[in-house]
Amino acid sequence: MKSANENIKSKKVTKNKIKVAPEKKLSIYFDLRYIINRIQEIRSCITRLRNCPNQEMIDKWINYQDAIIKLKNKYELVASDTIYTFLNNTQFHSYLDELIEIRKQLRIVFKLELNIMEQEQIIANIKKRCDNYKH
Repeated sequence: MKSANENIKSKKVTKNKIKVAPEKKLSIYFDLRYIINRIQEIRSCITRLRNCPNQEMIDKWINYQDAIIKLKNKYELVASDTIYTFLNNTQFHSYLDELIEIRKQLRIVFKLELNIMEQEQIIANIKKRCDNYKH
């Protein structure tokens, strides 16, 4: 093996280690991740809640709710316009149901945008291939 390595000419080629995740180029991807993270967080809050939530938790979820309302407006999602006060466990359950509905709608929008982006990439690569073939 040592003799072969010394006598046979070869060169080292580095692999292209860049993994392309086209969905991460879409801003909706991160908004969808935000909603999914809030769903996980509210589920853990519900399991920890035995009776009344503390004021810190209420304030945190009111801030989350404000951010999520902006997301609903940004993507023109159809969801309930109920403003929750998060004073008891039933409101957390109701808000969880609303978040799940928002997630469903965002997934549909995400899949549509991803499909559009993939089609645009296909067209761009076809044009690039045709241009390279001409030269």
